[in-house]
Amino acid sequence: MLNLYDRPFVYFPPKPNKFILALGRVYNRYYYMPGHVHMVKSVICEGEDNIRKLASDNRNRLIFLSNHPTHSDGQVITEALSQAGVTTNFMAAYDLFFRQSKFNQWVMQKAGSFSVDRESFNSEPIKEAVNILLKGKYHLTIFSEGRPYLQNDLITPFQSGSAFIAASAQKRLDARGKGERVLLIPTAIKLTHRENCRDKILNMLEGLNKSLDIAPDNELKIEEFIEQTAMALMEKGLKSFGFTPSKGKTTEKRQKYSGEMIVDSLEKEMGILPESEKTLNERIVFIRGEIHKVMLAPNNNSKLWAVSRVRAQKIMLAMRILSYPPDYLKKNPTLDRCGEIVERLMEDKQSEAIPPYCMRKGIVQFGEAFSLSEIDPSGKMSRNDLLIETTNFGESAIQEMLDNINITNLYPGGELF
Repeated sequence: MLNLYDRPFVYFPPKPNKFILALGRVYNRYYYMPGHVHMVKSVICEGEDNIRKLASDNRNRLIFLSNHPTHSDGQVITEALSQAGVTTNFMAAYDLFFRQSKFNQWVMQKAGSFSVDRESFNSEPIKEAVNILLKGKYHLTIFSEGRPYLQNDLITPFQSGSAFIAASAQKRLDARGKGERVLLIPTAIKLTHRENCRDKILNMLEGLNKSLDIAPDNELKIEEFIEQTAMALMEKGLKSFGFTPSKGKTTEKRQKYSGEMIVDSLEKEMGILPESEKTLNERIVFIRGEIHKVMLAPNNNSKLWAVSRVRAQKIMLAMRILSYPPDYLKKNPTLDRCGEIVERLMEDKQSEAIPPYCMRKGIVQFGEAFSLSEIDPSGKMSRNDLLIETTNFGESAIQEMLDNINITNLYPGGELF
């Protein structure tokens, strides 16, 4: 997981240009996506005919809800939408804009992307998203997991922003009385290895182990080797902040103990009263928010900023530790999953995205469209319950599609390591 940004939010509005959009799609298909930056040879689409039919009715406003498994998802879904004949604006994390040159920022805006802060509420991107749906010139794509977790076979909890945008837009469309409707399209992205790259993955893993001073053990299964590396990386991170690593019997218990240790320490240090009804992840989000506020406060003195910076690094470590599903690899140690976890470990250690190491195939499946009225036929749900149910429905639909894609995946990436 890449470090989060502690810089003031800057809103980059979308400024779509038809010429750049058309040129960008051609460039993406033939040069950028298959090039060394992404190494995605091509994309297979499923369900695009239905999307084309829905888009042909100008009363429909489409929100594509997608998982976010890799750093190449923007390029993959751009190609998939191109095949479906649909043009969307993209809601993108504001730190993604900061990681780009001024020219690339300009291109992103011309391609219809606009910035959002995943950690704080900012009205500009929400208003922009609603207005896009009201105008109807473009549709909307949202990566509902918020950030790429490098975990292609298992969905992480979706954020509810897309449901909120859909509900807000639908309310204003209903007031027009023209039969216009917001449709949410669950969209599953799967990237799988096209070639046998076991040696490359092992070389990456062995290099990571060497940097952690772990002696190779040829008796270990690949999933055990990777788990050993993950635990060593976790222990190194804990020790760097003066924490004593847990020696629990299971990976899950060691993860939970370590996460709680960091959170308890920060709550005590920051004078935050722990709330028993909050989950560990909710406590992490709250602590992260408080740190973020301090770091962005005007007239901060250098000492306070430095203390907050260390706290930000600690809570980031807790987020990384708890983001690994303990049984993800054990249940199905495929080439894809092994490669993902090794890449995640390297990214956590280096705090930078790891370039792809072999050619991949993109598979995108568009699911059945659904509306808010289908989630709440009686119209009696509270707004909060409607957002929760809508978010959960989209999440479950995409997970089911990913499971089905994996069952039929005949590429080397779907094979056991």
